[in-house]
Amino acid sequence: HGDTDARRGRDARAAALHSRARQTTLSSTQFADERPISKVRYRGDGRALACGSFSCAVRVWDPESLEEPLACLQGHRERVTGLAWLGAAGAGARLASCSADCTAALWDVEASKRLAVLEGHRLTVAAVAAHPFGAHVGTASHDLTWRLWDAGTGAELLLQDGHERECAALSFHPDGSLALTGDYGGVARLWDVRSGQCVHVLQGHVKKVINASFSPGGVLAATGSDDNSVRVWDLRKRACAYVLPAHGNVVSDVRWGGEGGELLVTSSFDGTVKVWSARDLELLATLSGHTGRVMAADVRPDGAEVASAGFDRTLKIWARGAWEEDGA
Repeated sequence: HGDTDARRGRDARAAALHSRARQTTLSSTQFADERPISKVRYRGDGRALACGSFSCAVRVWDPESLEEPLACLQGHRERVTGLAWLGAAGAGARLASCSADCTAALWDVEASKRLAVLEGHRLTVAAVAAHPFGAHVGTASHDLTWRLWDAGTGAELLLQDGHERECAALSFHPDGSLALTGDYGGVARLWDVRSGQCVHVLQGHVKKVINASFSPGGVLAATGSDDNSVRVWDLRKRACAYVLPAHGNVVSDVRWGGEGGELLVTSSFDGTVKVWSARDLELLATLSGHTGRVMAADVRPDGAEVASAGFDRTLKIWARGAWEEDGA
């Protein structure tokens, strides 16, 4: 009975979350930089939002106000391509960024101080991901490699090649055992983090894989592509479970959110952000408001809010019209 009750509770909470998601509207907007915004990521507690830009800067905002940035982190020499919060569930005060300048960096956000520069990649570092245990950071680069770094010292621990085209996407499994990477040939690969061995190849996309994300439950993973589709992979079967013809242009981001990963959020160069049910991939909301390409999106870990970053230089927060803390 305990298991049944727990499942009923999860189902009820998921239904409430999906109902709220259907009512999502634009809550606030801010010109966040003088150049296009390239990436946006919520901190694990949902109380801070990092934005990377074509201006080379990373700014951190309070998503409740968006009035003035809490921090401005400067040090990259080319556009920022990726962001990841470090620490338990990404709720620490440290942030990792990566850039077209071939480096990644670790930052103390509160002190607005760069702690380390991760050097070694020979071409654009397209993605950065925090290993869930907090002690390591991963990077994926157009130099065909992905690498693992010590988040304390910035030392390179692992250099892994195996992709035949530019590596552009990286995500770590919630239990820390697997890495998922994707490349410009449309191929995604699963790696055993401990051994560095490729354990499975996920094929199906017909154009570049631009982003990848494991679900919080660890059973599913999503990849977004230049072929305008999102593929959801069942890791138990090591096969594609769904092909979502999600957008009318390049899929620029894929992110899971809500308790247990009940929501999937996608963004696209078609100018929209879409919110899907992770259970049956029903489209719950289409968020239109950016002028031109949406470069990135993220969903607050509790699922209550979505953030998007545009080529139009704006950061937008989307929420239920009258979001109520009691979940009513």
